[in-house]
Amino acid sequence: MGPLRINDGESLRCRLVRYLEELTDEEFKKFKLYLEDSSPREGFLRVPRGQIKKADNTDVAELMVRHYGECEAWDVALMIWEKMGLRELWEQFILNICLYFFIFHLTDIGNRRTYRNRIIEKFQLMRDRNSCPGEYENLHHRFTQLLLLQEYRYREQKEHELLASGREHAEIMENQGQLIEVAALFDPYEKTGVHPQIVVLQGAAGIGKTTLARKVMLDWAEGNLYQDKFHYVFYLSCREMNHLREKKTKFADLITNDWPSLEDPMTEILSQPEKLLFVIDGLDELKFSCDEHSFDLCKHWNQRQPVPILLSSLLRKTMLPESSLLITTRLTALGKCDFLFENPRHVEILGFSEEDRWKYFCNFFGDEDKAQQAFSLIVNNETLFTMCFVPLMCWIICTCLKQQMRRKKDLKQSSKTTTTLYMCYLSSLVTPGGRSCPVQHHRGLCRMAAEGIWEGKILFDEDDLRRHGLEASDVSAFLDMHIFQRDTDSENCYSFIHLSFQEFFAAMFYALEEEKEINLLEKCRDSATSFVALTVHFLFGFLNADNRKRLEEIFRCKISQEIKIDLLQWIQAGIEQQHRDSSLRNDLLEIFSHLYETQNEEFVTSAIAHFSEISLNIYSNTPHVSSMHHPVPWASVFHLPPQGIECQSHVGEMVLIVNLKS
Repeated sequence: MGPLRINDGESLRCRLVRYLEELTDEEFKKFKLYLEDSSPREGFLRVPRGQIKKADNTDVAELMVRHYGECEAWDVALMIWEKMGLRELWEQFILNICLYFFIFHLTDIGNRRTYRNRIIEKFQLMRDRNSCPGEYENLHHRFTQLLLLQEYRYREQKEHELLASGREHAEIMENQGQLIEVAALFDPYEKTGVHPQIVVLQGAAGIGKTTLARKVMLDWAEGNLYQDKFHYVFYLSCREMNHLREKKTKFADLITNDWPSLEDPMTEILSQPEKLLFVIDGLDELKFSCDEHSFDLCKHWNQRQPVPILLSSLLRKTMLPESSLLITTRLTALGKCDFLFENPRHVEILGFSEEDRWKYFCNFFGDEDKAQQAFSLIVNNETLFTMCFVPLMCWIICTCLKQQMRRKKDLKQSSKTTTTLYMCYLSSLVTPGGRSCPVQHHRGLCRMAAEGIWEGKILFDEDDLRRHGLEASDVSAFLDMHIFQRDTDSENCYSFIHLSFQEFFAAMFYALEEEKEINLLEKCRDSATSFVALTVHFLFGFLNADNRKRLEEIFRCKISQEIKIDLLQWIQAGIEQQHRDSSLRNDLLEIFSHLYETQNEEFVTSAIAHFSEISLNIYSNTPHVSSMHHPVPWASVFHLPPQGIECQSHVGEMVLIVNLKS
């Protein structure tokens, strides 16, 4: 056997064919017998015996690469040659393959550089919600650092993210939990020294999960993050996976969909799974359950399977088990998918610190004097200051303040509650009875939002629009108002700029449609359907006189008084039920947050008229804003003097005794 020639650019697959051609007929027959009995490493498929028997050199090489991947196929071939005593062939391979891998290394560097440049091109620009079509901003310029808590916090009752987070933030900061930096997410645990393979980034709606995921992609591509850990980082959007759920494909093709230049070297890339990171963004948005496919999981990335099975196989670690996963999801969705992960590191995104809120204001206003004027207002308003830890709320508040500053309006009154804030934002965009956006179009949008809340739908196609009396041409006004947007992955799909806006419009639907809100309230009583909680919260906010007036001006109609009666009866029944059962006292916090949202003394007085005293349990593992640990804020909820409220501290909890006859 003469020396084997190295051909520049020759693939490992072709090289394996040439080596097999060097075998005599007897040696090749023996090689196939060994191959039939070989045991592949975990995660690789055995080559079927029936396919090996009649296969020629090319067929055998093709079968080995298809089932093992190119690098693993060479490992198997080397093992068999050693068992056959073909030492000369084995030594020549080692000598030649060293040169091959030197060439491969240079090629890989080029592939990686090309891929990094494509990632930078895709992720460095972001579209701000206030920007005009075609306007983009640099992600580095707009990104503000987020606090990350390395801890998994269980709740007895999972409230709606946007509400729950606002109450939790201050006490979390007081407790000074173990914070962690993005760069350290895959560092080993202090106690065991084990590196986590799965990191779950959990957080409330609008807390910045997707922005952070995109920042991770950009920082890696620019050489500033995980350089020693991962050779390649891939981004998988669960929202995009929903569009592909009927598609049957290979995982290798799925992740190279946007990067065709990676198709050729994908075998080599995926043969080193320990050097791969997959960023899976928005797991809570999946429209299919990963649990449904537990018996159909695949082990090899080259198998053609439906997209849900491929994603489930990656999450459950049956495919590419040595790879690392960075997963983002909402807090309330975590319980539904936590069983998928084995020993994950849970990290909660808390939002902005005080210092970072100031940085966000500076970035938003672009002028330190204007930023200082706006920031001084929210610093002195405890409610606003707490809300600003959520990036989405910070954006809404900054947007409203900027608009109100131009019009010289009372900034404090325009942003006292969540509903008032959203109403202020909407009112600034809508001219009552304006021709640019007819009332029937507003009603259609509200009706579609409500339908989406019930069906768990956040993406709407043109059929959805038509069903609610809207055409694609009618949507342009909502796009210009920055409350509705085209989906980035499909020109024919739309969504609200954020789920909380969809819930706000759904609440307007129930405020305008008599009797329909009864079903909503019945569902909200069921803790298993807490997805409607914020919609109900907004509905209480519409009982505020100013908010109701604005709503009636926009829709040119009167809100029925029946809604007020229904809400009053619903909240009285809730207080009565939880007053009888002390184990449910913590649920009263949600009810009284609804009362505060009304800013309606008459309504609050009617709601609590039949009770002389109410006890509220505040558990240490369900943190709330530190201000709630003091009688004064609670006095404002009940419209009572502070001396009418008593605080009693016990181990692990605090009890507020509200004397309603003070």
